[in-house]
Amino acid sequence: MSQVEQDARTLGADGLATWRTASRTSGSPAPDRRSADSLQESDDICRAKRDPAAFAPLYERYVDAIFGYCWRRTSDRELAADLTSQIFAQALAALPRYRPEGGAGTFRSWLFSIAHNLVVDTHRTRREHGSIDSDAATSIRDRSPSPEDHAIATERRLALAVALRELTPGQRQIVELRLAGLSEPEIAAVLGMRLAAVKSGQFRAYSRLRELLRHVVDSDDPDSPRVPQEPTDA
Repeated sequence: MSQVEQDARTLGADGLATWRTASRTSGSPAPDRRSADSLQESDDICRAKRDPAAFAPLYERYVDAIFGYCWRRTSDRELAADLTSQIFAQALAALPRYRPEGGAGTFRSWLFSIAHNLVVDTHRTRREHGSIDSDAATSIRDRSPSPEDHAIATERRLALAVALRELTPGQRQIVELRLAGLSEPEIAAVLGMRLAAVKSGQFRAYSRLRELLRHVVDSDDPDSPRVPQEPTDA
């Protein structure tokens, strides 16, 4: 079982739907494939630095994960789509300055750092209007149907939205980045945290979510996922 799938199962049915999106870009391939993918990504980055038109493969590789992350952080599909466009525009503009050997980390963690900062700025500038996270459950209930909506029962989606709001802001950020497929070291890079702090926050977050979602995932439905052990990076 891939790490993303294990994390998704920890969060129940809603997590499984998220995994369907995240696994397309952030699964756990075999070592040889991971190495080949890393080399290919490095080549794509080098080409995109010389020719912006060559940025397309990088965009295709990460757009679903970035959009899903923004959607979970805002509960607004249109805003998430707009933020996704801004994130990739910023990434393209900043790409010539990206240097993994200079402490920028993996391209994925660098890209999600841009996403995290933009979402935080959006929350900050719109907080006084109560337009983001004022009522996540209502926002999810009111948004237009999507593939996730058709795949997940409404009560389970609402349960996850409410449960996430019970976490501390730091714990919620860790879970949202985990659902986007990032590893613990990548999350540490995005949030500017020590790896030990990420591990501790993740443990506390998953423990709390298992408690809050036990009535959702431990049902009589044979297709309902059970709560596994705390996930760890391989």
